[in-house]
Amino acid sequence: MIDVRESERYNGDFEPIDLIAAHIPGTINIPFKENLNENGYFLPVDQLRIKYEATFLDKEMSDVVVHCGSGITACHSILAICHAGFDFPNLYVGSWSEWSRN
Repeated sequence: MIDVRESERYNGDFEPIDLIAAHIPGTINIPFKENLNENGYFLPVDQLRIKYEATFLDKEMSDVVVHCGSGITACHSILAICHAGFDFPNLYVGSWSEWSRN
């Protein structure tokens, strides 16, 4: 499972929306902003592919789940992943907002 929120939110240092600051156990943090260059455009396809290859090594994309705080920015990372040539991963729609309330 990939958490695409900023590192400060993932690490529990800052939480502007939800009641609890932290992350879902077992997730890895790949902030969605790392998909972008300094002008706010997606990185070139080859750079995105290299960036995600190590994460997806020996994994079926049907086993990969992407989430964020509320499900919105996770879609941005899913688009970047697909733009890089990978199959669609899953989206945890409820994301951290749902998980942290349960």
